[in-house]
Amino acid sequence: MARAGNLNIGLSADALYSDSSNGDTTQSPFTVQGSYWKLNAAMNVFMSDGHKTDSATGRNLTDQYTFVNSGSVPVEGSGTGTAAGVPADILALLQPVRTISLQIIYCP
Repeated sequence: MARAGNLNIGLSADALYSDSSNGDTTQSPFTVQGSYWKLNAAMNVFMSDGHKTDSATGRNLTDQYTFVNSGSVPVEGSGTGTAAGVPADILALLQPVRTISLQIIYCP
């Protein structure tokens, strides 16, 4: 935290690295997610008297499209185990992309 007169400034950041992984329990080659980095950061500016606080927060600043898990859609695809087999569609639960929020708090 830094001080400038009656202002206090706080900065924070964190990074997350994930190696490539498969999000499907059947280990489908269509659900492999490549490795990625995510960066989060925040800045707070507040008055020493506690009357006002301004905050800016950024999540997933590297704007990576990633998923929590994935798998085949039930009752999709056809001809399993045959030469004419058609794979099922893939469903994935995505995590939020870049998100930036601003907050201003004033307490008289």
